[in-house]
Formats: sequence, structure tokens, C-alpha cells
Amino acid sequence: MNNDYLLVAGIIVGFLAFPTLLNAYSSSRSPRGALALFVAGSLMVGWVLVRQPNTYTVAGMPDVFLRVIASFIR
Repeated sequence: MNNDYLLVAGIIVGFLAFPTLLNAYSSSRSPRGALALFVAGSLMVGWVLVRQPNTYTVAGMPDVFLRVIASFIR
């Protein structure tokens, strides 16, 4: 179950990089924050996929998200 948390956190952190990238681009600043978020999210997802290579699939991602949300609700 800990890998589920890490995978979901990595995906969310990775997606948070896109608004940060757009903000840096519109403000004519360097996208260091977006790069840091994207690298952190990629490392989290990569760590999970290296530890359990055949466990997670793209089709199974909704189930992983629902398991994590359900564990917070209980």
C-alpha cells in the first residue's frame, strides 16, 4: 500500500508542474520550480515502477487512486 501512496503523490506532483511551468513562461522567468516538481514526481513514479515493475498498468491507475482515497476516508 505504501507504493500506492508514493505513486499517487508522484503523479499529482508531476501534474502540478504544468501550471507552474505556464506561470513561469507567462512571467518570463526561468521554470526552475516547474522543473523541480517534474523531477520529483518522475523520481517518485520511477521508484515505484523499479520496485514493482509488473504491478501497475495505465488501465489500473483509477483503481490505485480510489484505493488511496478510500484509505484516507476510512
